[in-house]
Amino acid sequence: MKKVYLGKTLDDAIAAAAHEKGIDVSEVIYLQLEDKKGFLGLSSKAQIEVYEMEDVLKYLELYLTRIIEAYGIGIELVSASYEHEVINVDIDTVHNSVLIGAHGDTLKALNDVARHALNATFHRHFRVLLNVSDYKFRRYNKIINLAKKLAGEVVKTKTDISLDGMSSDERRVIHNELSTMEHIKTESTGQGKERHIVIKYVE
Repeated sequence: MKKVYLGKTLDDAIAAAAHEKGIDVSEVIYLQLEDKKGFLGLSSKAQIEVYEMEDVLKYLELYLTRIIEAYGIGIELVSASYEHEVINVDIDTVHNSVLIGAHGDTLKALNDVARHALNATFHRHFRVLLNVSDYKFRRYNKIINLAKKLAGEVVKTKTDISLDGMSSDERRVIHNELSTMEHIKTESTGQGKERHIVIKYVE
């Protein structure tokens, strides 16, 4: 449920909300309202409208529903949840393959759009993961198996291997999975869609 907080400055208003909720200022989810006017129309107070995570999840569900419906795709499920500092959204439609796209490109684009919309609306950095009909989990298993196989080759040959470009969540999965392997180090390099992981041999 949203609530309005006032302060002499924006930082003061955010601090007041954080103090009341018992959280860090970086965790406050808010929208900045027009400053409250004082004598002669001069700004005297900063105002923010503070939201709960439940509000963010509902906003995202509605936002994604509107986009998917604009594609003309029938929706069976759009459900958002928050766990381990990640907003996970399970999606199921009558044409999942269209929403996923070739090599998952449409899903990646939709994921980026949703994340940017949340960040711009609520003035906070969110990690968002869209999963259409368990596509992401199947994709994770596939790239993990590939990365492990290639890491084994790196250990044998002591020669670095570069993977194809991947999204940030996919790179994170591989970094975590290979972090415990002996003589293996992973690094992300490149920009944009070309950003990829290099599996390196270390003594």
